[in-house]
Amino acid sequence: MLQKYLKFFAMIATSTVVMFGLMYLNTYAMGHIYFSETRAYMALYMGAAMAVVMLVFMWSMYPEQAANLTDLRVSALAKGIIKAQREEIDEMKALVEELERK
Repeated sequence: MLQKYLKFFAMIATSTVVMFGLMYLNTYAMGHIYFSETRAYMALYMGAAMAVVMLVFMWSMYPEQAANLTDLRVSALAKGIIKAQREEIDEMKALVEELERK
């Protein structure tokens, strides 16, 4: 599964670099070509937007990795871990709020 995500992000990175290069196609003369921070940012924005659009349209290619637990002991243990972690997170949030008030 990780390999699919790595391939996806490699595709997005490659497309972003290609888009950056394509933005220079409207240059009149070779002497006018120079690095443009604005073009770099625009290529990054386009790459990010393309990643979001592609993930939405290709969501079914990236199946959910939730486990189907059939063993009751494993299921009970997992639920206990989730409960304990939620309690710890709530306690941490309360401590942070208390510290921020000081």
